[in-house]
Amino acid sequence: MEKLFQRWYDLISIDSVSGHEVGAADYVAKVLRSMGLEPHYSYFPEDTDRQRPSVWTVLDSGKPGKTMLLIGHIDTVDVNLKNWKTNPFMPTEIDGKVYGRGSMDMKGGDAAILSTVEYFAQHKDEFSGKILVCFVADEEGLSKGTYQLVDEDVVHADYAIMAECRYNNVAVGFRGRFSFEITVKGKAGHASRYPEVGENALISAGRLAAAIEALPTLPHPKLHHGTWCVRYLAGGNSGALVVPDSCYMFVDRYVVPGEDEAMCIRQMQEAAEKLGLA
Repeated sequence: MEKLFQRWYDLISIDSVSGHEVGAADYVAKVLRSMGLEPHYSYFPEDTDRQRPSVWTVLDSGKPGKTMLLIGHIDTVDVNLKNWKTNPFMPTEIDGKVYGRGSMDMKGGDAAILSTVEYFAQHKDEFSGKILVCFVADEEGLSKGTYQLVDEDVVHADYAIMAECRYNNVAVGFRGRFSFEITVKGKAGHASRYPEVGENALISAGRLAAAIEALPTLPHPKLHHGTWCVRYLAGGNSGALVVPDSCYMFVDRYVVPGEDEAMCIRQMQEAAEKLGLA
């Protein structure tokens, strides 16, 4: 248990805000090597500076059997220092709780994965098959690290445990996620002549955003239902008297079994058509 806590503290102490995960990746690779395992680095194409690797390895029992995937992400969300009373990269225990960026999401889970793998590396007689271990980058963004491992044909497993924080309960399954980028077009014109001249893309995007969030989703007995979230809107120019002719929209769609990418795109297209935007 002491080693698990030390790894947890070590990981918290590493600044791995999404965008520069390399320090945390190097740390988990070093720990895996200490167990006699060979870590592999994976980079997605946009990471030209090689600062955002995912790390994976395989522990083989030497006996036939199924494959268990243990997976965690090594990136964290950014730090708003105004909201911190402690150093976010120095684990600090107060009243039985540990404070530090990523302490819950999810460096505690990463430390637990490392200790679990270490145990089975030392006790191969206690399992059969293989354990696939993945520490991925960009989970807090667009999950590019995970998608890259899939593209590289790394991820094949019969079972999976995601060591994400769940407080005091265990979730049986998670919803999937699609992210969509939409550009709503308008027509430029001088602001003084609007609305007779010009079509405001911001207003159209707002109408579409409300329509998207009202779209139906499928229910699921354990995962409840899918959801829509318009997460970002951007457009216009505050420094020019011009009717905005374009608005960018970013949409997250969490899905349950029975919902897929094609279905989601079709729903959004139909919503746009009803508003006269397609």
